[in-house]
Amino acid sequence: GAGTRRRATQCGATSTTPVSPDFCTSEAPVASEVCESVSGCSFEWKQEAWGACSTTCGSGTHARLVTCPRSDGVMVSVGQCAALGQAPPSSEACTSAAGCSDNIVNECAAESHTCAENAECTDEVNGYSCACNSGFLGSGHLCVDADECVIGSHNCATNSAAC
Repeated sequence: GAGTRRRATQCGATSTTPVSPDFCTSEAPVASEVCESVSGCSFEWKQEAWGACSTTCGSGTHARLVTCPRSDGVMVSVGQCAALGQAPPSSEACTSAAGCSDNIVNECAAESHTCAENAECTDEVNGYSCACNSGFLGSGHLCVDADECVIGSHNCATNSAAC
């Protein structure tokens, strides 16, 4: 904790013969100063509550203050807490739906999408998208088997009867 260190000061012709301060030409040395001893102090990570998400609709980040207070309540540099290990995170990902015009629904997981049987559904903030699987062509809502011989994406020999 904090304390005060004091020393006697005097003006003198020699170290043992004091004289009136009026005879001294230089400023007197500091007689007391604040000092701190941290030998009995402990340190701990302290984090505040998470702040608001950076977006009101969809994915964003939020932050919080992470500090290193000493056991006597004095805030010290985070380096003092280094021996405790890594600091708690001061930011992380978040998702918010408060400002969305529609309710966020994962149509893919709810199977309320209109993607074709041979398509992959991808959830998006305000809906979903469909894309045909490999080997199929179309909009994702309608996917047809691709004729690799016709579109030239086959691995067959040039004159192969397989195509």
